[in-house]
Amino acid sequence: MSDQEEPTDDVKHIAFVLYPGLTLLDLVGPLQTLGGLPAPYKTTVVGARIEAMPSDTPLSVTPDATFADVPNPYAVIVPGGTTGTIRAMADPEVQGYLRSASETAEVVGSVCTGALVLAAAGLLEGRNATTHWAFAEHLNRLGATYERKRWVEDGKYITAAGVSAGIDMALQLAGRLAGQEYAQRIQAVLEYDPQPPFGPMDWELASVDEYWSRRGTPEQQKAWVVGLLEGRPDLQARLRPSPLPVSSSRVRTDQPLSCYDAPSSDQIQTVRGHGSRAAGRQNHEWGRNRDRLSERELHTVLETGAGHLGESRGWAG
Repeated sequence: MSDQEEPTDDVKHIAFVLYPGLTLLDLVGPLQTLGGLPAPYKTTVVGARIEAMPSDTPLSVTPDATFADVPNPYAVIVPGGTTGTIRAMADPEVQGYLRSASETAEVVGSVCTGALVLAAAGLLEGRNATTHWAFAEHLNRLGATYERKRWVEDGKYITAAGVSAGIDMALQLAGRLAGQEYAQRIQAVLEYDPQPPFGPMDWELASVDEYWSRRGTPEQQKAWVVGLLEGRPDLQARLRPSPLPVSSSRVRTDQPLSCYDAPSSDQIQTVRGHGSRAAGRQNHEWGRNRDRLSERELHTVLETGAGHLGESRGWAG
């Protein structure tokens, strides 16, 4: 659906940034939604070159303009993904465009792990933001403060959580740009009325350890991320495997731990004796599960880190 009129001199481009390997729904959901805005708004898919780029589905996507064609969009939005997205964090053309376009853009947004691409450009430093739950700690390590919400607004920045949340974010943005009534009309035309057959998402299934275990051991997981960031030693340093403290003032304690968080022996003793209140953010999940830890499992944590135990127990931490 698109009610957009022919471009005029005062067209306000909403530029969606395309790069190889992105998640297709991250792009198409918000693109379809914001495509229903009236003039002077016009959605545009931009890329470094006019060429077909693979997505994480069998479909490829070709941008309709280059970065140079739309240097100063009204809004710029970055979809997410996995491998391709991490590569985009180190892509000088993508990063250069985001830094330049964001200087004059009225809106800067992302869907899912697209927030990491914004953060890699230094655009989310000190800001509240969201992303896919499995990459929450990556976002924190890049200077933002993760919030587990469908979308988060911080000034001109608007970020959406994982994949499907991009549609919610786009409707919110449509309401800001054209008014709530118009946004609701877009929603009606799209017949966007989610009623999942199994009810709301079960957050007990959002296990960070289980998600990351597909990429091997915790050390292999972190090495994979760092390896895709060739050319960005600054990002590698912030995401490298060495353990870093997590500031409890920047993370809500009801959020799942990531593959980066492995309690120390002192923390394990704290979990046993006092639980999450004294241990802080890292111990929240461990404090909640302290009665389920056997002596052998405590030694597993001390020797191999939380990731191995999480795989065996299926915990979100």
